[in-house]
Amino acid sequence: MRSFAALVLLMVLASEIAAATELTPFVKDQRLGVVIRTLGLPATLPKDLVSGLTNRLLIRVALIAKSRLVDQATAEVAVKYDLWDENFAVTLTVNGVVVSARTCSNVTEVQAILADMRLPGLFARSEVPGGGAMLRAEMLLNPIERERMAAIRKWVAENSTYTPSDTDGFGSEKGVASSRSNAIFNRIFEQYSQGMDLVAAWKETVTSKPFNIEELGSE
Repeated sequence: MRSFAALVLLMVLASEIAAATELTPFVKDQRLGVVIRTLGLPATLPKDLVSGLTNRLLIRVALIAKSRLVDQATAEVAVKYDLWDENFAVTLTVNGVVVSARTCSNVTEVQAILADMRLPGLFARSEVPGGGAMLRAEMLLNPIERERMAAIRKWVAENSTYTPSDTDGFGSEKGVASSRSNAIFNRIFEQYSQGMDLVAAWKETVTSKPFNIEELGSE
């Protein structure tokens, strides 16, 4: 019985490890890119995707060597649902340049793209120091600028069941309603109160395993 329980525990742990977000670097055309797999986006995303609004996943990738920031690159995945044609336009931008634009017929296709994102051309290969480096990806879903957050905070105070507390009260249960929208507001208000320039209902930071640029080869 103990061995069976241990086996079940190992299976659970293995499934959790398998579900962890992965960063895999690659080289193409003398530039370093990264593949982001099994990203744990919110379970509510499929519903949000068909809202008619543009959903944006912002990604900042840092190149790190010997605990030092070498360079940073940015990427954005924008998903726009066309209410008339009932399809999704998915656009990938890397360092300000559109590198791919696709049309998906359903949410499943969009989720497949987000589950296996390939971000090419982030850094020149010559930038990557020899002897080992790492990549760190910081991701925000549908971030809101700090200035806009102030206006939203005021609107929520005047028009919803949420009762904002003082800055020191964020994170407590004071004035918290049970609705999903108020739960999201609570999370972004907590980030706002900490002085962040961008706040989001979902964010994640992932670091790759150390790698040697010489061992990656070229595609």
